[in-house]
Amino acid sequence: MNYNNLVGLIPCAGSATRLGVLPFSKELYPIGFDESQGEQSFKVVSSYLIDHMKDAGVENFHLIIKEGKWDIPTYFNNLKRSNINLCYHVSKVDYGVPFSLNSAYPFIKDKIVCMGFPDILFKPKKVYNQLLAKLSSKADISIVLGVMPFNRPDKADMIEYDANNKIKRIVIKSTTEKSLKYGWFCAVWNSKFSDYLNSYIFDLYKEKSSQELKNSEIYIGDVIRSAINNQINVESVIFEGGTCLDIGTPEDLILANKFL
Repeated sequence: MNYNNLVGLIPCAGSATRLGVLPFSKELYPIGFDESQGEQSFKVVSSYLIDHMKDAGVENFHLIIKEGKWDIPTYFNNLKRSNINLCYHVSKVDYGVPFSLNSAYPFIKDKIVCMGFPDILFKPKKVYNQLLAKLSSKADISIVLGVMPFNRPDKADMIEYDANNKIKRIVIKSTTEKSLKYGWFCAVWNSKFSDYLNSYIFDLYKEKSSQELKNSEIYIGDVIRSAINNQINVESVIFEGGTCLDIGTPEDLILANKFL
């Protein structure tokens, strides 16, 4: 893998409404300790994702924030971090993760992208290494999803496979699809999917008013589902023994330290 062509893409522009009023951005919620910063230094939740990406060779990171979340660059700029570069993009709209991710398009459109959610803790390690290996294994693969068993389909994008273990469809946060076992939690993709995401967002701006976009709930899973329907090759790596925890609710936040 060409590390000069590899970037981390992390959406940090959410409002964390499920957690109520926080005195700081949820991406900076302290969970565990960061030994690299000293014995008494807390480790924030988004640092775990950055470490996963660093393990795969990512040195250049693009974090998407919104106005008012200046505590994120302030925090990371004060850390002693070697061999990584952090670039921040300010998303001007609050229409959802796909719009946030696409705000970095001019800077990442020709890169191999490792994308993850900064409020999701997951195991095992070396996940991105395996996803990147799959992405580079065939020229026609555009995006690879990291997939594991989920027991809460109402909190995840669940995946249905066909008889040949190809992704057949994606079901987003369903309360009725009880038979689906697997959900995706992170992804890697190449320039073909970056271009598709950009076109998808461009089309939404043409088709919908700003008020309609604000009232819609558009997920990155919607874009991936559309890509599948348009014959873009979406593959996956299943981590059967993997576990993950979304700290986006108070109930799950309580479990975070135990998860680690």
